[in-house]
Amino acid sequence: MAIYPILLWFFLVYFRIGDQSLANAIELLFIGFLIVVTSYTRAFFLNRFFDSPSHISIISITLLLITVIVLRLAMPHIPE
Repeated sequence: MAIYPILLWFFLVYFRIGDQSLANAIELLFIGFLIVVTSYTRAFFLNRFFDSPSHISIISITLLLITVIVLRLAMPHIPE
């Protein structure tokens, strides 16, 4: 689950989608933090209350991928 948002972020950076600046390092740290929080939330809370862990995983990955795209497009330019 954790590799897909990072791969999408590298894909967006490689094709120069979004602003290219010092903010890129901040984005990657924030994405890593969100992956950890989402994984723990899914493992300790959501899997206990819902019957289908695979649906929860798909929803978690989809939300993370949407967050990566929005973060990449909305991050302001930070001068270097």
